[in-house]
Amino acid sequence: EEHLGSPFKEKAYYYIFKSSYELGMQSILGKKEERLSEAILAHRKFKRLFPESEYVQEVDGMALELQEELMKTKKQITAISQNN
Repeated sequence: EEHLGSPFKEKAYYYIFKSSYELGMQSILGKKEERLSEAILAHRKFKRLFPESEYVQEVDGMALELQEELMKTKKQITAISQNN
């Protein structure tokens, strides 16, 4: 946030989101729900800051994948906790 006028700001936020996406999708079950939620927040921030970005279609598609993975992860956690 320090260099608000930086010409690299959009790309930096894109890579922040993309990194959050990868981390969330590849996390172990114990950390997955939290990391997927953080990636979803990173997507919302990107969309708020750059609604006209050339990356919007890509990040929106990735966000849908995050939502689906989060639902699957919650079901897995529920199933595991019911078996214990």
